[in-house]
Amino acid sequence: MTQTWAATSRQIVEEGIHGQYLVPVTGWTGSYTYSRVEKLKEVAMDEEVAKKLWELSEKAVDDALKGAGGNNAVDDGSGN
Repeated sequence: MTQTWAATSRQIVEEGIHGQYLVPVTGWTGSYTYSRVEKLKEVAMDEEVAKKLWELSEKAVDDALKGAGGNNAVDDGSGN
């Protein structure tokens, strides 16, 4: 539902919402009620953390491909 709201809400355009996190909110029954906008936490903007996450993700994909008998599909930019 949050994705639908983000794609169709006039609020996104009118308020120039970008670079923020869209959060689904549930009511006391646990079902979706509405979405709200939150600013990103400082750690989400940390370039060093992003680099570590990227490297960890590359390794996880590489390990999964090797475990499945595939080739290393991660391009390290070396041209090899």
